[in-house]
Amino acid sequence: VHIDDLLPDALVFPPGTDLHDHPLVQQGVLVLQSKASCMPAHALNPQPGWHVVDCCAAPGNKTTHVAALLHAANSSSLGTSDTYDGAADHGGGKKGRSGKQRATGDTAEAKAAAATPAVDVKVFAFDKDPKRLKRLQANVNKAGAEEIVTATQADFLSIDPTAPQYSKVQGVILDPSCSGSGTIISRMDHLLPKPSTQPN
Repeated sequence: VHIDDLLPDALVFPPGTDLHDHPLVQQGVLVLQSKASCMPAHALNPQPGWHVVDCCAAPGNKTTHVAALLHAANSSSLGTSDTYDGAADHGGGKKGRSGKQRATGDTAEAKAAAATPAVDVKVFAFDKDPKRLKRLQANVNKAGAEEIVTATQADFLSIDPTAPQYSKVQGVILDPSCSGSGTIISRMDHLLPKPSTQPN
């Protein structure tokens, strides 16, 4: 097990490591997540006092990761010693994350976010699917991030960005349904035959 070279809050585990039934995962202290999924929150690099919108939030891994980064940045700016979330990569692309601590991939991100932040930080998380929203809210609660994350069932495109509650938004996470390029390695797409370039 080692800290990821690019993501200092993510732990990398050997290929084949299965932590799904581990008590830390069950308690929300460790979140399993791919390295690719951990990168958006780090790319955003949220700062103390930021409000962030997660546009297509369910199931909530990026949502709680952003919440953990906000909490950590907040704590750092205040000189407090709250532990930081981490993510963990299991070689096959899965990582663990929790609020108390986060390691590259997904380690601990959930519980650290549980404490009420001294500086106003917030994540507005939207998903229009009611079933997915329930999963999102469950994961937020499990991560202990409910003081930071507000989950709403809505199409984020229908939201008025000029509404007063969004006046402090400084960043956006947007991960709509996509090609799944972040899971190419774990799907072993590179082993598939290349499409023919010859004309029919």
